[in-house]
Amino acid sequence: MRYLKIISAMMIIFLIPASCTSIDTCKQNGEYRIDYYSSGGFTALQTGVSIKCDGTVLFWNKMPNSGRNVTDSLTLSDSQVRMFDTLMKNPELFSYTKSYTGNYTANLVLIKDDNFNKISFNSSEIPAEFPDAVKDLIREVQNIKK
Repeated sequence: MRYLKIISAMMIIFLIPASCTSIDTCKQNGEYRIDYYSSGGFTALQTGVSIKCDGTVLFWNKMPNSGRNVTDSLTLSDSQVRMFDTLMKNPELFSYTKSYTGNYTANLVLIKDDNFNKISFNSSEIPAEFPDAVKDLIREVQNIKK
C-alpha cells in the first residue's frame, strides 16, 4: 500500500507540469502564426521563417510555383513563446498596413484567429515610420537563431 502511495504522489508531481503545455497557451492567447520572409531578386526565391503559437519555428524556402521546403526547425523557449504571445495581443499589428513593391522585399504576414495582415517593405532595413509594435515583432523574429 505504501508503494502505491509513493507511485501516485510521484505521478502527480510529474503530470502537473506536463499538463501545462504550449497548446493551452494557444487556446488562452489565440491561435496565431507569424510568417516573415524575403522574396524577389533574380531567382524570385522566398526564404523565411514561420512561428506558431505553440512555439514551433519552421525555417523554409520556396521557389515560384512550388510549395514550401522546410529546411530546419526548432522550438522556442517558454519565455520566447510568452514574448510572442504578448506582442501578438497588440491590435496595431492588424490595423497598420504597408505595401512595398520592389526587387527585393521583406514580408510580415500575421494570422491570429480571424485576423489577417500582410506588411511588406524594403528588406534592407525596418522603416522608421513603422509603429513600435511592428518593429518590436520584426526584431524578435529576426533574433531567432537556428
